[in-house]
Amino acid sequence: MEECSTSSLPQCKYSQDNAVEFTIIFLKTFAKTALLVGPILLCLALSIALLGLIIGRKEKWSISDSLYYAFITASTVGYGDYHPRHRKTKFAAIAIAFIGIILTGIMVAVGLKSVEIALNREYDVKQIMKTISETPSADSVPPTIPEN
Repeated sequence: MEECSTSSLPQCKYSQDNAVEFTIIFLKTFAKTALLVGPILLCLALSIALLGLIIGRKEKWSISDSLYYAFITASTVGYGDYHPRHRKTKFAAIAIAFIGIILTGIMVAVGLKSVEIALNREYDVKQIMKTISETPSADSVPPTIPEN
């Protein structure tokens, strides 16, 4: 693994091997963590599907249209091609959207944690962050006047 010193950080180029190793660590961590929260994700996905089927039955949609509506709503995309017309199904649609936000949030959290773990295993993140904070920004360096 190629090491970068603090003094050479701005010029440091990480090798392709580092990127591959980082990606492998990320994917392994993501898979393990997703398996750990899998039962929660499954319950949320089944809740979305069940609510979608309930809405679809009340709105007289096909099963595929009901599931399509449920997961499009859960993803907060909401194309608008299907929408509930009854009061109770509108409340169920709100529940689907809320559950979808929770599902998405969990997946984002798993992804971010996996990136953090992969970064910490592959690179000395604390040292890099310290170096970045110590490096003067372009705003803090006074402009120089060229001599003629």
